[in-house]
Amino acid sequence: MYLNKNATSAKSEYSRHSIEIVNSKSRTDICRWLILLISLSTWTKLTDSKEMRVVCYYTNWSVYRPGQAKFSPQNINPYLCTHLVYAFGGFTKENTLKPFDKYQDIEKGGYAKFTGLKTYNKNLKTLIAIGGWNEGSSRFSPMVANAERRKELVKNAVKFLRQNHFDGLDLDWEYPTFRDGGKSRDRDNYAQLVKELREEFERESEKTGRQRLLLTMAVPAGIEYINKGYDVPKLTKYLDWMNILSYDYHSAFEPAVNHHAPLFALEEDNEYNYDTELNIVSTYY
Repeated sequence: MYLNKNATSAKSEYSRHSIEIVNSKSRTDICRWLILLISLSTWTKLTDSKEMRVVCYYTNWSVYRPGQAKFSPQNINPYLCTHLVYAFGGFTKENTLKPFDKYQDIEKGGYAKFTGLKTYNKNLKTLIAIGGWNEGSSRFSPMVANAERRKELVKNAVKFLRQNHFDGLDLDWEYPTFRDGGKSRDRDNYAQLVKELREEFERESEKTGRQRLLLTMAVPAGIEYINKGYDVPKLTKYLDWMNILSYDYHSAFEPAVNHHAPLFALEEDNEYNYDTELNIVSTYY
């Protein structure tokens, strides 16, 4: 019942080993995985290819959930998604990428278990996302504004990704020009960082003969955030694709109940909600 029809032998081997999601708890674990996908769903905007992608995020704090809600890399079915993103990592004042939870990510083998899923599905790609809501703009904004810091981060990113066996980097700054520490120049500086990362990824690939590292970005679904923080034409030149954060269009802060990830707006949606639907936002990008 895996999605990858071309992985019959790999699926059989995966089943024989009885790794959590295909043992006697398979129904429970598969449901937990699907719930995770729904709760962290994104709408993937392809930039260069019409190739089908199913991009899924794994959150490293899910290992701390109690009881049956606990979820670790071993619970992931490696055939459900084409690309898995480990959320989140960060970066230091010295402009190097770093794990947010060194104990789980490194000492307990979170990274290794996550990227090790590729031993079952040879076509699977794994990326790490840096940023997230808790990182905000206070760290991103001064880094992208400084050419020397960008240069150091770019070089160190390649080293970090290769050492930890990731296939690419997902940028998740929430959000340029907004929140504490955001600046008006964030939009241009962020696009410049993306350009420099892509150029370095290509140089490293040509020099080593290894497959180029992927470069993606998690982007907002709100029109105001897009206009002020994202140079979309420039970004699409250098990103492999964008993951639109297609959830929380509506929330508990509103006086009425609405679908949190609507494909189309309701007829009764007022002017405030005219752009809070996937159909409009995906076209906007």
